[in-house]
Amino acid sequence: MFSTGKVNLFVLFAAMSYVRQSEAKGNCSNDRTETVMEKLLDFVKELKQISSGTDCKNNHHKSIAFYATLSKSLTISGSSTVVFDKIFTNTGDAYNSKTGIFRAPVKGLYYFDCTFCPCSGNDDITVAVDAGWQKRGSGRSYDSLTGHCSMIGTRTGMILDYSLRSRTCRVCVTARRMKKIPKVHTCRKNYSGSSKAMEADMVVQMVADARIKGTNIMTIVGDEDATTIARLRNKVDKSIIKLSDSNHVKKTLGKSLFALRNKHSRLTTKIIYYFMKCFNFLVAQARGRPEEISKNLPALSKHPFGDHTSCDPSWCQSFEDSSMKFRSLPYGKPLKDKQLQASLSTLFSNYITQSEKLAKLESTQGNESFNNTVASKHQKNRHYGSSGSLGYRVAASVIQKNKGHKYLVDANRTAGLSPGVHTSKVSALRDLQYKKRKAIAITKKAKLRRLELKTERNQDISSCEVREGISYQSGIDMEESRLDPENITEIPPPRNSRIEASPKHDSVTEIFFDIEATGLSRSSHITQLAAKSAAESFSRFVLPQHQITPKAAEITGLTFENGQLLSNGNVLPAVHIKKCLNDFISFLEKTKNNVLIGHNVQTYDCVLLYTSLQKCNLLDKFKSTVIGFIDTLPLFKLSHPGLNSYSQTNLFETFMSKSYEAHRADEDVDALCTLVNKKIELNVHFEKVYIPECVISDKFNSIKELHKNLPSLKLLIDRKILSLGMARIIASSGLCLEHLKLAFSRNGCKGIKDLFTEKSGSGVRVTKSEKIIRQVSDFLKE
Repeated sequence: MFSTGKVNLFVLFAAMSYVRQSEAKGNCSNDRTETVMEKLLDFVKELKQISSGTDCKNNHHKSIAFYATLSKSLTISGSSTVVFDKIFTNTGDAYNSKTGIFRAPVKGLYYFDCTFCPCSGNDDITVAVDAGWQKRGSGRSYDSLTGHCSMIGTRTGMILDYSLRSRTCRVCVTARRMKKIPKVHTCRKNYSGSSKAMEADMVVQMVADARIKGTNIMTIVGDEDATTIARLRNKVDKSIIKLSDSNHVKKTLGKSLFALRNKHSRLTTKIIYYFMKCFNFLVAQARGRPEEISKNLPALSKHPFGDHTSCDPSWCQSFEDSSMKFRSLPYGKPLKDKQLQASLSTLFSNYITQSEKLAKLESTQGNESFNNTVASKHQKNRHYGSSGSLGYRVAASVIQKNKGHKYLVDANRTAGLSPGVHTSKVSALRDLQYKKRKAIAITKKAKLRRLELKTERNQDISSCEVREGISYQSGIDMEESRLDPENITEIPPPRNSRIEASPKHDSVTEIFFDIEATGLSRSSHITQLAAKSAAESFSRFVLPQHQITPKAAEITGLTFENGQLLSNGNVLPAVHIKKCLNDFISFLEKTKNNVLIGHNVQTYDCVLLYTSLQKCNLLDKFKSTVIGFIDTLPLFKLSHPGLNSYSQTNLFETFMSKSYEAHRADEDVDALCTLVNKKIELNVHFEKVYIPECVISDKFNSIKELHKNLPSLKLLIDRKILSLGMARIIASSGLCLEHLKLAFSRNGCKGIKDLFTEKSGSGVRVTKSEKIIRQVSDFLKE
């Protein structure tokens, strides 16, 4: 019984029990640790006792507090007294550890805090451990001054304990530098070993402390990078079990497969990820059954090669139907490289001996996630470990991991502050976003998308490295022999068209145009340019740079004689091409959002116009006046299907029941304007037939590259290595024979494949055909 008189004393009582619990119920996630309680006791000791009256005038300077735990787990039935027999603090000797009774020496208000954890009956629990450092290692040097380690329950996913290590203290360092005795302070230096040994030291301490407090940790999940388990068995318990981390096992397999790629060029990145996917599936499906893993592992080196003798009907569809396609392998066909199969067989046979370990894989992904949270609060280019700041940042990360972002609200309230509405809303929103991301991330669709994105990134990086040659390498600038033009010459990248949204039809200015030329080829010269808007018309005859072909003269009636342009023998007022184009641009500048409309302009008129504009250095100026084009040839096919002919003259005769003076640019423009306005609802089909100016520019550039690069590929065409059509695709993509030689010299057959299959727009730059890639590679070998 405790007497309660006037409030004249504040005493903290804390009784904590680390009774082992079933993690499945998740009841130990909020256990207060010994360190936390000691800090609270220090705070209590610093409080001034509030007293009034005469009852405690002789005792108001005395502190009364104790902190005790159970030394072992207890089974409680009915009404009984729980004796906390392990005392950490007993100021005032008011608590008896033998009877479990606290006798109040003075009247007052006493505060008691007691925490229990129910036990399921199984004394052994499994935890995942992983450390993080506040400075990045270089691969050869690990010299971080600080580190932290988390211990997470594998069932609850909660952090059960954490630990910090610091090799320096700011106060001590400052005093030493000034050659003074350090002032009385809480020294932050608690470790003097190397950074590499921090993880093992922290894990040993956490497991040992947990056992002292009654938590029997018998299984540790960790990576293969440290001697943690050996030190645990040496210092704590020889019977502690070690389980491997599934992510590290997968990474180790990936490194082994990528190492094989140096010997087997057919082992592409896509095939490597296929083997890793099969391995992951096999291990996941046979969890807890090592004999099944041993039985199925040999199939990994047989199944992809069409040999299903070691397959199981439960997962191999080809076991009964050998015609099934391999969706994840090139062209859906099995692999055929026998040497690669032998190497893979040797690799996977090593894993058969590890089947017991593979059947019990766990994950330290929760620890990795916690390390990322710590990194967000402690950037690795900053040092906070010499003061208490690191401890606060890691502690904030721990509570964020266990309770979510709502800890910010709780922290404000505990500090006596009222959390703002914005803080509360943001905390709730962050927790909701985290739960949503976590729920999405475990779906099949999300996992497939991650694999797809990873494959795309690897493909992009590989293609860029082939195109760029040697760009960054340790000490490369000292090796002049490797800096020859062949190693640093860049192969041009593929063109990726900009994606532009179609403007609204009522916001554009429609301008009909037409061109007459010296011939029917796309290298012909312009002889007449005409255009028409709703308010004005434009027409100019042009003096051509070479003779008009007989066929064109017959069609248009134009001839070029003695430096004059004639129409049926009559001299026409013709100007120089640059004068004509400048006048045309001035005509376009009078309106905004111009869309040029013409018949069959995409493959003919636009090419002639862009060629002339480029020769006169007016192309950029012209582009600033036009936002897009509409080709009425596909427009009429879309709106009036089934006609015998879609030539402009036939369309005019069909719909208008009369003819006009065709093949005169001004007459053609008037006729087309009449046809479109009377027979086409342009606002209905506008989005389908609208062509952004950037698309026309890309096609024009492709034609230029084609004419420039195609001659260099003539030898491959003559030897039947490439068809003319494929050679044209290669040339128009910006590649010539020299570029192919550079790619092959840098990475052999894979270099050609990376170049040809590089992403371009919605497809690939050239082709995915293994046959063509192999033929080109064999030619370049010679």
